[in-house]
Amino acid sequence: MTDRGRLPRLTEPLGKIAMTYRLEPVEGPLAWTRSDFQSLDDFSLSLRAEDHAEVRAAVGWAMSSDLDREALSADDFPLPELATRLRTAAFDQLEGGRGFALVRGIPVDDYDPDELAMLFFGIAAHMGYPEPQDQRGNLLHHVRADKKADFAGNPNLRAFETNVEANFHSDGSDALMFLFRRSAKSGGRSRVISGVSVFNKIVTDYPDLAKTLQEPFYFDTRGQHPDGRRVQVLPIFKWFEERLYVMYKRGYIQFAQRLDDVPRLTAQQIEAMDCLDEVLTNRDNFLDFQLEPGDLELANNYAVLHARDAFEDYDEPDLKRHCLRIWLTLAKDRRPIPPEFAATREFIWSARRRVSLGDSHANL
Repeated sequence: MTDRGRLPRLTEPLGKIAMTYRLEPVEGPLAWTRSDFQSLDDFSLSLRAEDHAEVRAAVGWAMSSDLDREALSADDFPLPELATRLRTAAFDQLEGGRGFALVRGIPVDDYDPDELAMLFFGIAAHMGYPEPQDQRGNLLHHVRADKKADFAGNPNLRAFETNVEANFHSDGSDALMFLFRRSAKSGGRSRVISGVSVFNKIVTDYPDLAKTLQEPFYFDTRGQHPDGRRVQVLPIFKWFEERLYVMYKRGYIQFAQRLDDVPRLTAQQIEAMDCLDEVLTNRDNFLDFQLEPGDLELANNYAVLHARDAFEDYDEPDLKRHCLRIWLTLAKDRRPIPPEFAATREFIWSARRRVSLGDSHANL
């Protein structure tokens, strides 16, 4: 079992907004656009035969030792040479680099489901601490179209459970990991975009709308907040401790409007989100690629938004599109979390983890 039940509770009330505005562009390696990359090789690490041997040995050791995969440490899953390659090419890119990476060539078909989950948690242990992704506390999600897309009839339905398009959005905790196992019959292409570059475009061309996007919005929690809250209040963009943060799920903002005690969206807020969506859907701004079985996608959840095209799936259950997902608190280079972000269901566990780890910036 994990130690998440022993993590301290936060005292910061939900929706306490310290209004600050950034009204000029943000520089740095996170401010990239599509033209900065010529091919997948520019942000990918491909595993070699010797890497596969290390992974097989680590999986065999962990399985034979009957280790709890949810509580693995890096020492429990030794990767003598590969860990260094992963750190340089992928892990260190999440904070201080471009904010995302792709690891290719994990032989997912060589492992049964339990072994594959152990492999996934083992690699995650070299990055940080897996965190709950739902109200039940699950540390691993299987991303596949198990449910009919009926968002009006099921207020707690989440897009990853369906085959509909998932527009650009944030996930939870410091970073996300997707391990791709099976492709769809057609479609399902992945996209990533720099929230910093998106902000830079808006603040340069539409400073009044950039300011609006730094003011409070009400988000529906889709029934997933650990404290049972129906809504959470935070800005879409936040400038905090010399870093830019983004949290965007337009569908969740619009769905919160069904609640009587949620203020109606203003014309300015709608215009600001329309502007944001226009920038997000401009192909010059995002990268898109088809994930293949054995690909591992990683992204910083404060700075990079991701999306997925709609897809057509196979009828046979064993052929359906499938990837595994973990949300992580990073083991190092953890940025401080703005108080209003820390109170959300997406980031509350990473905020509590910082308190548990004694971070100097965990003053919540």
